[in-house]
Formats: sequence, structure tokens, C-alpha cells
Amino acid sequence: MLDGIVLWWLGAAPGQRFGPGLVPRAIETIGKVMFPTAIAPLLLLLFVSSLGQGLFASLREHRKTGDWPRNESFIARTKAQRNTPP
Repeated sequence: MLDGIVLWWLGAAPGQRFGPGLVPRAIETIGKVMFPTAIAPLLLLLFVSSLGQGLFASLREHRKTGDWPRNESFIARTKAQRNTPP
């Protein structure tokens, strides 16, 4: 991840100092591609973890009460919007 940021900065610095050119632009582009590529596994792990926590909490609630958890306030708002004339 740091490699991408360093390449991005290394490409941007000469471009700002000496003007646009092919080499600084190419280095900056490689850095911009490397950074999201390096951070993607971390974001995927965060997404899967939060999804798993939500699933675990729902299953725990289902085992405790016998009913699946529902967002009652959202359901009430949706019903009220549907019943309100335009």
C-alpha cells in the first residue's frame, strides 16, 4: 500500500517541479493503480467481517426469540408513506 503512495508522490513531484512529462505521468498512474489494488483485500476483509457480524447477531436474536429481527421503525415509515396521498 505504501509503495503505491510513494510512487504516486514520486510521479507527482517532478511533474509539479519540471512540468508535465511522460515518465512522471506514467509513474503517477502506476502509483494510483497500485494503491487501490493494495487496499482492496483490507476492504474485502472489513466487508466480510461486518456482514458476518450482522448475520451472527440475527441468528442469535432468532434463536433467543424464535422470530427474525425486523426494523419496525422502517416498516412503519414505509407504510405511512404508502398510505399518504400524493
